[in-house]
Amino acid sequence: MNHIFKIIWNTVSQCWIAVSELSKSVGKSSQTDKRKTLTVIIGTAVLAGVSTSAMAETNIVLNNDGNIVGGTDVSAVAGVGTTGDSVVLGKKAKSEAVDSIVIGNNVTNKARWSITLGNNATSQSGYGVTLGEYASSGKGSNAVAIGTMAKTSNEREGGNSQTAVGAASYAESEAASAFGANAKATGALSTAIGTSAKATEKSASAFGDSASASSWGATALGRGASARADNSIAVGSEAVTEGRESTALGRRSYAGAQSATALGTLANASAIVSTAVGNGAKASAIQASALGNGAEATGGSSIAIGAKAKASGSDALASGSNASASSMNAVAVGKDSNSSAVNSIALGTSSNVSGVSAVVIGNQAKGTHENSVTLGSYSSSVANIFDNTAKTLSSFDDTATNTKINYNGTSSTQTGAVSVGDGKLVRQIQNVGAGRITATSNDAVNGSQLYQAYYNAGFNIQNNGTETSRINTHGKVNFVNGENTEVVVKDGENAADIKVNAKDTSASVEAGSDAITVTVGEPTKVTGKDGVTVTTVTNYKVDLSQKTKDEIKNAAGRGFNVTASASEGTVVNEVTEETVQSTATKMDKLTLDAGKNIKLTHKKGKVLSVAVSDTPTFTNVTTTGDLNVGGTIHAHGGLDVHNNRIVNVADPKDPTDAVNKRYVDNAVKNINNNINRLDNKIDHVDRKLRAGIAGATAISFLQRPNEAGKSLVSVGVGGYRNENALAVGYGRNSDNNKVSIKVGASINTRSDMNWGGSIGYQW
Repeated sequence: MNHIFKIIWNTVSQCWIAVSELSKSVGKSSQTDKRKTLTVIIGTAVLAGVSTSAMAETNIVLNNDGNIVGGTDVSAVAGVGTTGDSVVLGKKAKSEAVDSIVIGNNVTNKARWSITLGNNATSQSGYGVTLGEYASSGKGSNAVAIGTMAKTSNEREGGNSQTAVGAASYAESEAASAFGANAKATGALSTAIGTSAKATEKSASAFGDSASASSWGATALGRGASARADNSIAVGSEAVTEGRESTALGRRSYAGAQSATALGTLANASAIVSTAVGNGAKASAIQASALGNGAEATGGSSIAIGAKAKASGSDALASGSNASASSMNAVAVGKDSNSSAVNSIALGTSSNVSGVSAVVIGNQAKGTHENSVTLGSYSSSVANIFDNTAKTLSSFDDTATNTKINYNGTSSTQTGAVSVGDGKLVRQIQNVGAGRITATSNDAVNGSQLYQAYYNAGFNIQNNGTETSRINTHGKVNFVNGENTEVVVKDGENAADIKVNAKDTSASVEAGSDAITVTVGEPTKVTGKDGVTVTTVTNYKVDLSQKTKDEIKNAAGRGFNVTASASEGTVVNEVTEETVQSTATKMDKLTLDAGKNIKLTHKKGKVLSVAVSDTPTFTNVTTTGDLNVGGTIHAHGGLDVHNNRIVNVADPKDPTDAVNKRYVDNAVKNINNNINRLDNKIDHVDRKLRAGIAGATAISFLQRPNEAGKSLVSVGVGGYRNENALAVGYGRNSDNNKVSIKVGASINTRSDMNWGGSIGYQW
């Protein structure tokens, strides 16, 4: 068939006919000067497959309304009060509006100024373009549907300017855009680009094969990426966001709660304001942060930093490869470090602490005791021999001299120990200042102080005030009983109490006698140093006075008086002074037993104090008025205030303390502030991302030359969601047109620059 022909007006048949461009044309008569002359060069894309004979059978006719019609069962019908000027070509092609182009079999157009091309295509959009078999554009204006079964519609929310490009693509609502086979954009201002991409809510954007943005302002970028919450961003193959304003970046990353952030392959941030950064990182508690491949933060406000680091306690911190902080406020810093007790700290490679409030610093150092501090590599904590209670250190053994040293001081309350080694590994602590040496001092002492104490240790022996001998440290003084003497050594205040007694040679008391007979042996004579002579002692009787004898005889028959008094309490059933008589042969013993919750105290003289114990135990206590408690109430079975307020609660200090409203309000305020700061960061990232997309769009529209040996400089522009970019590029083809190069760069409204280049070879 001819590929080059023209349409001329045939004055004889009064119709337009197609003739070869090589034939001579005949001018129109003056009667048809007002009609338009039309020269059409139609290639194979429009009338492909139409044979020469078929052309001879089908005329292209300009009807009375100025419409060009061609084909069988073709109709061009202007609406009421309108004029023609439409082009309709194809079997059963139909146009019901003016100024339109309709080409194809079974094509229908119902809107003016529209273009409809393709078998069975339909158009209802003014100023619209519908291209493709079974393509359709709905009501409204400026709709574009390009591709087999491509479709635009405004039935749900109305609006105009829908765009659907690709087989079975679909665009619905104001300014919705769908590009790609089966792509769907159903929300106002939504964009879906890629095979089966879906953007179903207002301002949603989906880019990539099967990408889905199903919530307001959501953005999904990547194959199978899914943004399911308002203003969330999912970037990466199969990335998912389910939390409002959350961000997931990386293959199969997941952000499942409000303001959560997951960055990295398989990163998972599933709690409010949680952050997971790194391949396989996991943050599953409120405000938890996991940074590093395989890092896990599962405690509230916990932080895990490093490959496979784990922070499972609330407010815990684990930093370092395989570091673990598994209790509240625990801190573990260093590779393989471990902190497993409340408020404990482990610093150093392979350091380990399991004591509450203990601190360990050093590689492979260990701390197992409460409140202890362990310093240095391979060190371990020292056990607290006092068990955190005040006790008396009575004595200890001096192994150097094989003696026992007594000590009557009291220990202060022990809260832990500081260790710089272990049982086998010891270290010096140098440059220690001199400590206070007083009865109440808890200071450490240094070597020079100990030397002075050692040098000045010992004592002098005096005889009648004159020093006779010096006893040095570790020296001994031995007291030996004589033949008629006995030496008794007792402890005294800051000294020894030494008594030397002469032995009785004979002494007896005869029953029924009023005297004591003293008998000695042979007469003796003792001469002292000062010349004092003890004269001979003879046998004699020691007699008592008659008054003493009478009191001894009557002692067994006498009793005692009981008097009630009140020092700090109240006397109950007080009686007058009476005499308690004894009827026994010997004096009876009166025993006062302190029962449960009673304390008996013998004061000076004849006073016995009876009081209630400081730590009584009662099964039940009933009060008829207010109960004032000055200390701490220990409620082992729980505390029930019957729906009443507990007032004047102090701010908590320990992990198990109750909290007051002010403390909770401050905590909530801090959480809100952190959320606001994260919102600002996400908004900044979103603006940067939109500007980057605009820059990439601008570069993609840069042109290259089409002819051999030619160069071309082009400018491209791009925009995406209120961000814009400008691109400049250069392209050149080789003289033989086999090699082509192209370079370009763009700058966006965020002052970021994109660039790219390519070189190609064709044959």
